[in-house]
Amino acid sequence: MSNLPNATIAGFEANAEYRFSEHWRGGGAYTYTDSRNLDNGRRVPFRPRNSVRIWGEWRAPFLPVIVWAEGVYRGLSYNDVGNTLDVNGAVRVNAHINYRLLPKFEVYLRGENLSNDRIPDAFSFDHPGAVVYGGVMLEL
Repeated sequence: MSNLPNATIAGFEANAEYRFSEHWRGGGAYTYTDSRNLDNGRRVPFRPRNSVRIWGEWRAPFLPVIVWAEGVYRGLSYNDVGNTLDVNGAVRVNAHINYRLLPKFEVYLRGENLSNDRIPDAFSFDHPGAVVYGGVMLEL
């Protein structure tokens, strides 16, 4: 796949964030993209028309704990210039919890694709299932 010499990409994006209380906040984003290959009138590959992200965060009132989660939807896209290879839409859920032990030191647990959606972002490239990571972060 190379760059398309004649293409248009137009659309819009909107996002919002809201603080529900001192401990709860959340938000969302939506992107609409109308991308066209001007040589054949078809959609530009790898550009979904719609994508949505919704997230939320909770900060524990008496503990240095933050819990965060998001849901991400990526709509149908195509893998080729002729739009014959569909890449179906996908929904993925991610989450993160961290605990600050010291002002510059915390431990965390992070889960990606907890919905175990294996639909690839590009045709014939596998997408890993649910993955969980743990670790430490040290601010220098």
